[in-house]
Amino acid sequence: MRSPAGFHVIKLIDVRGSGAAALVEQTHARHILVKTSEIVSEADAKRKLNNLRERIVNGADFGELAKLNSDDGSRSGAATWGGFIRAIPCLNSSA
Repeated sequence: MRSPAGFHVIKLIDVRGSGAAALVEQTHARHILVKTSEIVSEADAKRKLNNLRERIVNGADFGELAKLNSDDGSRSGAATWGGFIRAIPCLNSSA
């Protein structure tokens, strides 16, 4: 997925608040951000993300890959709870 910050690989871990009357639905998610720059082209970023995706599909640990490869705070490896999924159309089933 592409955003103004770069490219992201996102793994949905859990959804809470659905099914019950909740004020805010939150999603537990991790992501890997690969930023484009003068050095990293869009094609390079896509290649890197496709390689990471293949490794994840084949059983690699998503959190460990996020720590080693994300260009932002995901390097901590911690998944976060938040409502940001609504802002990402491909992950928002109501979009």
